[in-house]
Amino acid sequence: MNGLETGGLFARLQDRYGLSDDPLAIEAPFYGEARRQHALETLRHLCGFGDLALAVVGARGSGKTRLLAELVRSESGRLDFHYLEAAALTGDESLVRHLLAISRQPLEQFTDVTTALSGFFQWTEAATRKGRRQVLLLDNADQVPSPLLKRLLHSFRAADASLAAVPVLTGGEALLANLGANEAGTGVEGDVAGLHLLRLPPLTPADIKAFLSPRLVSVGGDPDSLLSGSKLDQLAELSQGSFGRLKRVAPAIWLDMAQPRRSPPLGLPGLGALRWSALALLLLGVSWWLVSRQYDQVVSEGVASEPVQEPVRRSITLGPDNPNALSLEATEEPSPLTTKAFSPETVTRARARAMPAFEPVAPAYFLPRQELSGKETFTAQYIAGYEERTALRFIEMHPSVNGLRYTRTLRSGKDWFVVFYGEFGSREEARAALAKLPASLLQEEPWIRTLGDI
Repeated sequence: MNGLETGGLFARLQDRYGLSDDPLAIEAPFYGEARRQHALETLRHLCGFGDLALAVVGARGSGKTRLLAELVRSESGRLDFHYLEAAALTGDESLVRHLLAISRQPLEQFTDVTTALSGFFQWTEAATRKGRRQVLLLDNADQVPSPLLKRLLHSFRAADASLAAVPVLTGGEALLANLGANEAGTGVEGDVAGLHLLRLPPLTPADIKAFLSPRLVSVGGDPDSLLSGSKLDQLAELSQGSFGRLKRVAPAIWLDMAQPRRSPPLGLPGLGALRWSALALLLLGVSWWLVSRQYDQVVSEGVASEPVQEPVRRSITLGPDNPNALSLEATEEPSPLTTKAFSPETVTRARARAMPAFEPVAPAYFLPRQELSGKETFTAQYIAGYEERTALRFIEMHPSVNGLRYTRTLRSGKDWFVVFYGEFGSREEARAALAKLPASLLQEEPWIRTLGDI
């Protein structure tokens, strides 16, 4: 938006609505609806203790950069963040130089790219053991060459992923293609190729209203006027659910400078439309005539009904040479069992009988997921990851805390281990209990949630 000095749109907004400041330039508070807060909480927890690389995917202007800024603002007290410039990563050498600059390791001590990347991630593992997890932020990662992204993620997975620096990538749909990830079946979010995917959906009209209302109020604007039904419809249509477009089109809409999408004029159809209508009627008439002729012919000739055939039954006898001798009678009639739809409970029980029972490495700290299912009480979740050792390492780091437990569930068909603390009747009770924990845990910010949702 043009500034006041240039006599731009903001000056006109001030004159017309008496705004004290530009509502579209206000960054705080962070807008958490439309799954933005969910994405932030997921990043916070998995950056701290996860063993996955992370990807945030959304259209241009969907708030990916703002999400990273809020992550850094809220977590810089316990995590070390390092920005990598997408435009500067043009090849293996540039990637290695940027990473070794972070770890302050001389390039000369490594013989090739692979050992250099391995050396960097080993350095980050040591930093985590000292209490500072490293996080690599790569905004607009879809602009980085695909082989370079794959090399970075391969080096991360080759290290101890529960301790190594966590790559956090953002981009559009092209990012998934560059990573070679097949996203089929992941839905809004999921895990593909060792990468935890978070999607930022477009803003709905309700989201736009919730985003703009407090900002308008803070600068003296009237949300009822500036976000009325017609203006809100225009904001939603022209912004296409994007924060970036919303900031560009809102001033013009509020100043009645944006042209609404016009409906086609009412009246007689044009000559072209009449020609197409006439052709459609002609084809319909020909089709009706052909069907009528075929029907008359069938009726006049008569159709002899075919005799109903008895079902053919075959007998298969397995003789005495077979130790499992028995007699089977097969039929071409559909068996009731072949058409019966088994209930989900039956399928689950059958799979449970077929799969070997899970044996936890540390039974004293393990609680089966079945014991937590349906509970409405609250707990504090600290970490989650695919590897059981990720959960056990966190518990080992805090030996004086007796209430830490872990459980096993499934995510994208794979084992998913979650560490949590305590069981409380309310969120307030949980927060009060967390404030009394040892200093080693006070710096962490767990996710307070119901036990049944883990």
